[in-house]
Amino acid sequence: MAAGALVVIAAGNDAVDAASVTPASCDEGFTVAASDYRGHLVTRYSNFGPDVKILAPGGDLRRDDNGDSQPDGVLSMVKGGYAYFNGTSMAAPHVAGVAALIFAEDPSMIPGQVMARLMNDATPRTSTQCPKPCGAGLLTAFKGGPPPETPVSIKLPIIPPPPPATGGTLTQPNQKLSYSFDVVQAAKYTVETHGTTDVFMSLFGPNSAARLIEEDDDDGESSNAKITQQLAPGSYHVQVRHYSPAGTGEFTITVQQER
Repeated sequence: MAAGALVVIAAGNDAVDAASVTPASCDEGFTVAASDYRGHLVTRYSNFGPDVKILAPGGDLRRDDNGDSQPDGVLSMVKGGYAYFNGTSMAAPHVAGVAALIFAEDPSMIPGQVMARLMNDATPRTSTQCPKPCGAGLLTAFKGGPPPETPVSIKLPIIPPPPPATGGTLTQPNQKLSYSFDVVQAAKYTVETHGTTDVFMSLFGPNSAARLIEEDDDDGESSNAKITQQLAPGSYHVQVRHYSPAGTGEFTITVQQER
């Protein structure tokens, strides 16, 4: 901190008081415990105690609280695709990212001020949510009301993680790839493929991989399959499958909130 850097530290995954482990117990560090999807301390692994400053999403692979039939881990990039992980090492980067945004917003702030803001803005936890000390509360990235409406465009991860070197690529006839995304607020969204690969796309939901909403192929749309629908909050599933003998190859897929 004397050098002007905020040191964010994972509390550790031994389900013990962080005061007994390093670096979580180091002076002036910003120690982070892990929460699950519900915002509860993950007591089965996360360290805790007075040295913990804040709680942040770390995931719990043994739970599925959002009901999407996937483990509630933090989706992370790995060689050849994506995989779910849980741990305080997943929680700490959430805090580091929000801290970086605060520094970017006001470069004159010093680490102690950023720490204080993160803790002041945290959402308080009850004794049920945090049966052991987990800091000032759950990390809050936005304070003061709902964030402004902005278009969202992301490359969707493959659910479940693909075998090595097959993500976003159709390699054989009739192959199918499955994707998932969550809608937080009701709005009109466009789901679209991009690239020269011929694909057929189906959209299912909300909260069901069997309830078909709409289908589209890329014929006549500059090689894009495109679905625009008003979507309610919930989890949605996208299936992309092989369209023609010439249709193998790479593609990307995006979700865009319409204005």
